[in-house]
Amino acid sequence: MGRGDVCLLTDGGAGLKRGEDRPRLIKLTTPFFMIELQTRRVTIARIHPQLGGAWMEQRARNLTDPVDGFLRTARHLIHDRDPLCTRVFGEILTSGDVQPI
Repeated sequence: MGRGDVCLLTDGGAGLKRGEDRPRLIKLTTPFFMIELQTRRVTIARIHPQLGGAWMEQRARNLTDPVDGFLRTARHLIHDRDPLCTRVFGEILTSGDVQPI
C-alpha cells in the first residue's frame, strides 16, 4: 500500500460507530517527526498524506536553520532509507554541519 492510499476498515465491526452498518474509509497519512535522543524531546514536523522530495528538502532547510532549527545544535541525523531522504536532502543537512547517517 502506498502513501495516501485509502484503506477499508475490515475489523469485524470494531471500526463502526453506533448506527453505522458499514465500515468507514480512512485515509492513510505519513508522520514526519524527530526525536532528540539525549532529552527524548519529540518534534512533529508534519502529518501529511503525500510527502515529496521538494517538501523534504524544505524540511531540511527548516531543520538546519541557525536561529530556531531543531538540528541547530546537532551533529548527526539518523534516518531510515526512505526514498524521500534524497541526495539533495542529505546535501542540505551537510551544508548545515549535520551529518546524515
